[in-house]
Amino acid sequence: MGFSVNTNTTASSTYRYLSNTDSALSKSITNLSSGYKINTAADDPAGLVISEKLNAQVNGINTAITNASNAVNLVSTAEGALSEVSSLLSSIRDLAVSAANAGASDEETIAAYQTQIEDSLASIDKISQETQYGNKNLLDGSSGVRSSITGSSVSGSNLNNGGLNIGSITQAAEAATVTGDDLGVTEDTVALGGTATGGTLTIAGTNGTAVSITYTSTETVAALCTAVNAQTTVTGVTATYDTVSGSIVFATSEKGSNQSISIEDEGDATILGSATTTTDIGQNGLIDSDTLNITITQKAEQATVASGSFGTSATTATSLTTSGSFDLTGSTGATVTIDYDTSMTIGNLVDAVNAQTDTTGVTATYNTTTHAIDFTSEEYGSDQSIAVSDSTAGIMEGTSTSDTGVDVQAIVKNSSGELLSDVNWNSGNGLTLQDSNGNTIDLTEAAATATVTGTALADQLTVSDNSLTFQVGAKSGQTRSASIASLSTSNLGTGVVDGTSLADVDVSTVTGAANAIDIIDKAISQVSTIRANLGSLQTNTLETTTNSLTVASENLTSSVSTITDTDMATEITNMTKYQVLEQAGISMLSQANSTSQNMLSLLQ
Repeated sequence: MGFSVNTNTTASSTYRYLSNTDSALSKSITNLSSGYKINTAADDPAGLVISEKLNAQVNGINTAITNASNAVNLVSTAEGALSEVSSLLSSIRDLAVSAANAGASDEETIAAYQTQIEDSLASIDKISQETQYGNKNLLDGSSGVRSSITGSSVSGSNLNNGGLNIGSITQAAEAATVTGDDLGVTEDTVALGGTATGGTLTIAGTNGTAVSITYTSTETVAALCTAVNAQTTVTGVTATYDTVSGSIVFATSEKGSNQSISIEDEGDATILGSATTTTDIGQNGLIDSDTLNITITQKAEQATVASGSFGTSATTATSLTTSGSFDLTGSTGATVTIDYDTSMTIGNLVDAVNAQTDTTGVTATYNTTTHAIDFTSEEYGSDQSIAVSDSTAGIMEGTSTSDTGVDVQAIVKNSSGELLSDVNWNSGNGLTLQDSNGNTIDLTEAAATATVTGTALADQLTVSDNSLTFQVGAKSGQTRSASIASLSTSNLGTGVVDGTSLADVDVSTVTGAANAIDIIDKAISQVSTIRANLGSLQTNTLETTTNSLTVASENLTSSVSTITDTDMATEITNMTKYQVLEQAGISMLSQANSTSQNMLSLLQ
């Protein structure tokens, strides 16, 4: 081999290996110190993308678990108050039964029964009004009405104060449903076919008992559905064949949020498609109203005052012909003095007024039609006012002028022509309609100030059941709803005696006591139903969802760990290897660098 001094190939090669070893050692130390094997995107680009998606899902699920727990606490709070209402109703019923025994009770005793009943009714109303979760009232009916804007003439509304005649319709409740894969057949009398050798469906519904149903490739779709339906009393699940999608649709036999379904396919006939297990939870029915129509009977107006005319040929550049001053007072209550003289133009005077708008609440514009300055309140309504007092009777052509704004008024009906509340919503202010109960509808300026024609502004608001909505999943739309009716005594026991509710219970007569027992029984049934629905929501929806999410979080977290976490035993072994290699590399680099000095022996 040749001998050279300028180029030491051996040392260069050794240095390259040493650099690689040092880089690997540094990465190993980083992995050990951080506990992660993906510390930068360069470590594993694909793994980073997957792990970030999984992390987002895990975080969302953990938040959903917290949401579900909070929802359980809310439901428990409501149920605790309902339990006390049930106890009060039970005691009231005992008093009514005692009062019905008029033959053995004198008037003072019955009067005492009535007094005690009224005290208990007051307690129920107090519970209805004061039961809260945080700042959210649970039993006062505030969750019973929700309004959404569907037209361009409304900017906002608050329709939660009672007194509303909402023409309601019932939205159908939904069953828990699982739709299978397209089986590729057009009739349910055709065999499952294909290359499938058969398999087993494990079906579990609300009834809680899982049933396994075995099928073969030669079995018809109808036969499989029949086999599933034969177990409906056990599982609570039915099966039908959808000729449009070519799929078997599994559904709970009942509807509502307390209905659940789980289908697992252990075969290869693709009953469920690519998924081996599919689950779903039903939804409660909702009460929705018609859309509301608004007919303006009085348009809103600003307070407006006009100056005298400056002449048909005047423009904003025209000079004033007189000097003086006027006091301007707006709805803010503040008064400013505006001075003017012949050195000013009409535009200068307009600017002088507008410079004080923040103080007065009044703006000025030059009206090219009337050739006068219009002073206008910024806002609309009866609380808006303008007063102008000109000490010289110059610009205003009078010593004082004033005006007050006007509130909008309207009639509000549903699409069937029924009044929503009062005939006239005339107790609001400015652009806001308000009825005698305090319900409000805020109109846009364009709608509230338009010329009154008697034509209804159609489909402006949709009023619907204001259910409580809980986000119990990591993705949008994964929500559950619950609606809690008002527990006030005026809403309980209705429908038993015409025009009478629990609030009207009077046991001072034999007839009254008999009616009271029936009314109270109805109220007990209503409260029990609400409690049962909330209990079902808590047990069959929120708690089961929490359990399911907890398992999902554990599994997803494990997946993230597999992708991102450092295997400490393996990495320590790697670090030890790289440390030894680094020491050997340094030693060999030293030897390689010394070989060139051996060339000096040739000069001796």
